[in-house]
Amino acid sequence: MGEVTAGSRRARTRRKGRGGAGPSLGGLILLAVLVSGCGQEEQTAACAAFVICVEARDEQGGRTTDLERFREGGACWGSRPGQTLCDRACTRGLAFLRERYTPLPEACTP
Repeated sequence: MGEVTAGSRRARTRRKGRGGAGPSLGGLILLAVLVSGCGQEEQTAACAAFVICVEARDEQGGRTTDLERFREGGACWGSRPGQTLCDRACTRGLAFLRERYTPLPEACTP
């Protein structure tokens, strides 16, 4: 075997993808996580209506539903994908309530 020098070790390290000047996968993942949580999206009309409807229904039935994520400033509004997912859930939730339960409080009518 030949002599191992500092220069040859660096060359092997670069070939393995470590120790180079480029960004690491871990760094890129961390950056993506940080950036995705930086935005603040608006609460959608569907979720505002869903919250109002469920609150009215809870009052009518004497129960409490955890709606914090759907409220203005809730977890749903931290990113565009979150906003899209929650808007879809609220739209479907309202449709389900309107189809399934009667009578509904007036706050649940379109």
